[in-house]
Amino acid sequence: MIACNTATQTWTMLDPVPSPAGSQLFTADGTFTASKTATYRVLAIGGGGGGSNDEGAGGGSGLVGYTTVRLSKDTIVTVTVGAGGAIGSGIAAGVDGASTTFGTHLTATGGKGGLGNNQSGGAGGSGGAGDPDASRTSQTGGSNGSNGTSSGAGGGGGQGSSFSANFSSITTYALTAGAGGTTSTSNAAGGGGGGGIVIDDDKSVGAAANVAATARGGVGYGAGGAGGNGTGAAANRNGSAGEGGMLIVEWD
Repeated sequence: MIACNTATQTWTMLDPVPSPAGSQLFTADGTFTASKTATYRVLAIGGGGGGSNDEGAGGGSGLVGYTTVRLSKDTIVTVTVGAGGAIGSGIAAGVDGASTTFGTHLTATGGKGGLGNNQSGGAGGSGGAGDPDASRTSQTGGSNGSNGTSSGAGGGGGQGSSFSANFSSITTYALTAGAGGTTSTSNAAGGGGGGGIVIDDDKSVGAAANVAATARGGVGYGAGGAGGNGTGAAANRNGSAGEGGMLIVEWD
């Protein structure tokens, strides 16, 4: 920007007007266009793993990844949001969730599908593991789903709520770690899904849709699906799919 001094008829170069800060949330595939040359913060979670049927285990929640990346103005980055994994076929394991990616800059892999029938009640799905790339901030996803029965195998080592305290330093969105899915302690109950990431306290994401007969999927984006019941009507023996992931880009 320039200004003119009408008395002296001289022009002066002024400081450029700064571009505003901003953020963009992706819950489906798309593209991100950098509004200015700046360092951008990117947080993502992969899709949750699907639960398995008939005394099946709950799916694990997606991996949580975070990075910063320097982008030039008008750079376009492809965003892929990982879909939740489907339930297993028959008594097979649930399908793994898909990865959420920000071009080549960040990959948050999907959660593992719940293991197949184990005849003793399904295991709870684990919370998502931290980002394995040591050059980026490494954190963890949501908490474990509940075990199917007291004799069932334990859920994996998710460390869900430990991530919550760090969200505020990364993003202006109100994020919390989602709870793992609950289940019955009765014989042959399916396992609960691993917890994902909750935005603005909307706990309907994941938990509302990913419900089996006795077990529930985890809460939040990237949450794991529930394992199916081992007894009762055929429809009750089905597990539920995992929840899709999400990705947030922010800049100052």
